Amino acid sequence: MRLTVTIDDNLLRELLAGEEGKTKREVIETAMQEALRERRRKRALSHRGRIELSGDNVDLEELRSTQ
Repeated sequence: MRLTVTIDDNLLRELLAGEEGKTKREVIETAMQEALRERRRKRALSHRGRIELSGDNVDLEELRSTQ
């Protein structure tokens, strides 16, 4: 999707610092992915204690390998 936005220069400079070789697009996409990951983590933590899980580490590893 193409989109034109105005981004704070200082914020973009700070994001680009230490990301040598990455384009602005790559840095912005990474920041968006991290923001979504944090949102999903918070949502998952809000369900803490409400979902009962059963199984052991072997079962969990098997589930992870199928995804």
